[in-house]
Amino acid sequence: MLFFAADTTNPSSQSGHGLVQAQELLQTAMRRLQLELQFLLDKHDESQQQAAGASAAGASSIRAVAKAMMAAGYGKECISTFKSHRRTALATKLQRLLGFSPPTASGSSSNSLSSSSLFHKLTWEQIDGNIIPSWIATATVAFSSLFTGEKDLCDTVFARDAAVREAVFAAIANDQATSLLGIAEAAVARARRAPERLFRVLDVHDALTEVLPTLLSVFGDNSEVATRAAVVVTKAGEAARGTLSSFEAAIQKEPSKATTAGGAVHPLTRYVMNYLVFLADYQEGLALIYEQPDAEGADYTSSVSGNVSPEHYALSTTSSPSSSMSSSSFYSYSPIHRLVSVLLGKLDAKAGCYREVALSYLFLANNTKYVANKVAGSGRLQGVLGEEWAEAQGAKARAHVDVFVRAAWGKVMAAISSVPQEPEVVEAAVLEAMGMQDARISGWRRTRRWAGR
Repeated sequence: MLFFAADTTNPSSQSGHGLVQAQELLQTAMRRLQLELQFLLDKHDESQQQAAGASAAGASSIRAVAKAMMAAGYGKECISTFKSHRRTALATKLQRLLGFSPPTASGSSSNSLSSSSLFHKLTWEQIDGNIIPSWIATATVAFSSLFTGEKDLCDTVFARDAAVREAVFAAIANDQATSLLGIAEAAVARARRAPERLFRVLDVHDALTEVLPTLLSVFGDNSEVATRAAVVVTKAGEAARGTLSSFEAAIQKEPSKATTAGGAVHPLTRYVMNYLVFLADYQEGLALIYEQPDAEGADYTSSVSGNVSPEHYALSTTSSPSSSMSSSSFYSYSPIHRLVSVLLGKLDAKAGCYREVALSYLFLANNTKYVANKVAGSGRLQGVLGEEWAEAQGAKARAHVDVFVRAAWGKVMAAISSVPQEPEVVEAAVLEAMGMQDARISGWRRTRRWAGR
């Protein structure tokens, strides 16, 4: 290029002609380097499927080309080519993992609207069966591998300028990451506090909390992506707390007069206990959720519902007053303990609606035994409530049976001991007691059958 600039071999040439030729030569060289950069970036994507050493070698070659372009004053073209290629490559990988193209936007607010619009067209069955499972798998790979790989590549290629590499990585990954988080946020919003949808909300919450440390390490604690992730985690926690609060209220609003014939296990008992068996699988995530303060800064672990009866939490009848207070303080903010307490309180209320005292205790015996069997049959639920708690409920069930037997046969004993004895009265009392005994046997059989479910 200095040769063309000096132009000593052609004195008759016009002034500056050599500089023009030099510039044209430089542009040609840069175009070739730009093509080489694109080729190396394509090759880098292919090598990522192979050994890590091959990928590292490719990154070094990309760095050499980028360094040459920037040294020649073509840094803008270099960065533009690099960003365009990496954005497309990253979007393609995410789309392949998700099974659909995530909505993209330049800002988090508009991105949220795009995600909401996408989800508005889908049924919950589609979201539950396809979108959320796909999102969980994609988010795990994306935040632990894909975004980390892009960050490493930017750090290698633009190692000499921290500001450039941070800006380039943000331009490549921020929109993709916020789009991915927007899908989770929209899915949580669609749950709408329905009890059966809570488990998907907890799945999203658990997946986010699992990848959050890596996300913060890659994007930075103060980044837009970190802020958005914190918002989604908070919203998932709020949705879970709201759903469980609504579920608790629904149990409390169950009509107490709606009893079962013959004192059998109530459908409410079956539904709640089966629900808690599944909920126990999320105990670790629930513990994190209930440690979070709400939007106004109130700690959920300090809230106590006035409708909860702490005596249902007692692990033994010999607990000291101080230990009972400690237990009730802990159980008052554990959602599983709270729900089972509300259930047992509702069962007490239903038992009081029976006209026959014997049937009342038979109802308590069947339902309490069912609760104890469900806890004993679930390792996770027993781990939450405690083995002693389940044994205490079994003891209560046996005590209810004893009261039932005394009440059921009390009329028979009274008729036999009456003077003078009336055969018709004795016969009627025996038949009534035997009928209750049959109801007890039938109820306990149903209890054992449902306990296995």
